[in-house]
Amino acid sequence: MDVTSSPPSAIPKTPSLTILHEKSVIRSAGKSAILSFLRSHKSLSVVRPSGKVVVFDSRISVQLAFYALVEHDMQCAPIWDADTREFKGLLTVTDFIEILRGYDTRGEPIAGLAGKRICDIVGE
Repeated sequence: MDVTSSPPSAIPKTPSLTILHEKSVIRSAGKSAILSFLRSHKSLSVVRPSGKVVVFDSRISVQLAFYALVEHDMQCAPIWDADTREFKGLLTVTDFIEILRGYDTRGEPIAGLAGKRICDIVGE
């Protein structure tokens, strides 16, 4: 069998070296931009003018977290796990949209989301 006539499914689906190099360059440029930003700003200059810092405990309800983001006019907040004493991630407005879409896709009632905690959702 000739290699040039093999079906497309037989061709290995590994990323090319060019794509891997491009990803590496983009990642490096991103890190450089962040590092440059952090070097040129003081920590107080990037804190919101209100001075509010909102952190969600992983055990609070998803509904409460959503209302807190809206109330404080924030797009995201870090998630703190008190048991392990470390940050577990960042909860964003986009995450809420994805959670709602997931419930809709699975056909689950969205009312059931009111009793779910952040740690329950992150674990799904």
